[in-house]
Amino acid sequence: MRKLLKVLMFTLMITFLFAFSFTSTANADTTNAVFTKISYDVTRGVKLTTTLYVKVEDKNNIDYYSITKVTGKITILDGRTVIKGVTVKMGQNGSYMGKPIAQQTLTTKPKNVFSYTVYPDSKWKPVAKTWSWSVVGTSAVVDIQRGNSKWTLPQSNNVPF
Repeated sequence: MRKLLKVLMFTLMITFLFAFSFTSTANADTTNAVFTKISYDVTRGVKLTTTLYVKVEDKNNIDYYSITKVTGKITILDGRTVIKGVTVKMGQNGSYMGKPIAQQTLTTKPKNVFSYTVYPDSKWKPVAKTWSWSVVGTSAVVDIQRGNSKWTLPQSNNVPF
């Protein structure tokens, strides 16, 4: 019975390691898109929800993408778990009017780790999905601790070109 329980627990942990939910809503009639992603850590003791807000502009029949903001929410599902911090990155890289754009990225460590909003630099140019290396999105890494054990919950949330 114990062996079966250990196998079941291991299977569940592996399943949750790769488990996440992804939802997005984008309406072709509007100029805004919202992409929400939910991830859990390996113990299922921490839940991370990020939402990527993107403005889509049509210029010369090409869609250009600009991040307007990123929000995140961390929920502790196991009271023994402590959040030690979170690092949030966002970026939009690609081409603008046919020319490559240098990396437009921002990395920050929000003071309020449980609920945060991050805005891009106002000087960033929108990017088109015309090159294979174009990326518009965000990532977060949550630092987690329970007792003497430490681990991370990484997540990426990108516009699915």
